[in-house]
Amino acid sequence: MNSSNGHEAVIGGFYTESPYPWRARMLQQPLDPDLYPALLSQAVGDFGHRRVRPDGSVWVAGCGVNQALITAQRHPSAEVVGTDVSEGSLALCDEGRKELRLDNLELRQEGLTAARYHEEFDYIVCTGVLHHNPDPSALLHRLATALRPAGVLEVMVYNTYHRRNPVAFQQATRLLAGDTGSVPSTGRALADVLNTRNSLAGDLAEARLQPDAAFADTWLNPYELTFTVDEFRALAERCGLLLEAPRIGPDDHSGEAALWDVVLHDAALQERYEACDDHTRWRIAQLLLAEESPYNWFYLRRADAPLPAPSEASRNAAFMSARAEPVAAAQRTWALQGAEGYRVLVDSSPLPTMPVAPEFRALWEHLTPERTIEQTCSQLGLPTDAQAVRRMRAQLTTPEFPYVLSVPE
Repeated sequence: MNSSNGHEAVIGGFYTESPYPWRARMLQQPLDPDLYPALLSQAVGDFGHRRVRPDGSVWVAGCGVNQALITAQRHPSAEVVGTDVSEGSLALCDEGRKELRLDNLELRQEGLTAARYHEEFDYIVCTGVLHHNPDPSALLHRLATALRPAGVLEVMVYNTYHRRNPVAFQQATRLLAGDTGSVPSTGRALADVLNTRNSLAGDLAEARLQPDAAFADTWLNPYELTFTVDEFRALAERCGLLLEAPRIGPDDHSGEAALWDVVLHDAALQERYEACDDHTRWRIAQLLLAEESPYNWFYLRRADAPLPAPSEASRNAAFMSARAEPVAAAQRTWALQGAEGYRVLVDSSPLPTMPVAPEFRALWEHLTPERTIEQTCSQLGLPTDAQAVRRMRAQLTTPEFPYVLSVPE
């Protein structure tokens, strides 16, 4: 077994012993099989809905307990493969697969180092995996090889600015423990008695109340790397990939940080900021937002993809020229009910569930396929500078904000 496989075995054992996250208490299943493939296409600037086919092939690499279930529900016409090294996580995921009757999902116990897929998948999801291996480049290369030429790859790796305290605590705990078997008890004891006057102690004060699996995931993980957005970009490019567009993470769901953007209340500085290329703006945002910056959660594409070069400017232009209408969909809600597992709680309810943000409500209410979004903005007198359009597009047309669908010609 090579070192990467050895590390994967350790991580697999860690998450079998402490499966985390736990089984989701609620899961929402959209009733329109085309909705989320279209929203995903829009997130990468395709308002013609061609990048991600509803009946395509999807790989959830490092699927854990819930992610393959969520993906299979959102892409019910696709063939979905979920893989993980953790036997325990896969067992819980398989229980959910059966209870939710997800016939489109196949689960395999398999680490990324063993994966030998070649241009098999239109959409690949791999979040929270690469940073738990000492050779993330080798794993990312496996993902790149498995992606079809025009496919979409979704990756999240830890943000350096988020993880300074957990990494410091992990290292201190391992030094104190002396052997891996006593790490859990040593870590819990250390968290209980540490009384320093710094941000680490403040973070631990909240973490002490967490159940063991949640505490272990953050504070006792055996292998962890972190990245700045610049380091993540360099890693991707070494593997023949390009960062295509930010993906708003579940914990980045509100506030300026979610958008990889900063508002500079100085016209000259804002103009200079907007003149930067996308990666430079993302670097500036991460540096200035620091621990409040978003997860390194991005959509990537192959560098040799037969597509125009990706840019926020091109995505903005595609959005403004699109004809669109509000989403009017429905979803089924499943609830975890003890030993009975997942059962239908509500057979059909409106999707989206939350109201549109007040700043976008007028646009949302006036959208019609008879006009482009740009024409509607002009009619309403809405701002259409680059930053305003980025915000509109991100918070109206993406999987995290499923409010608007373009109407392809």
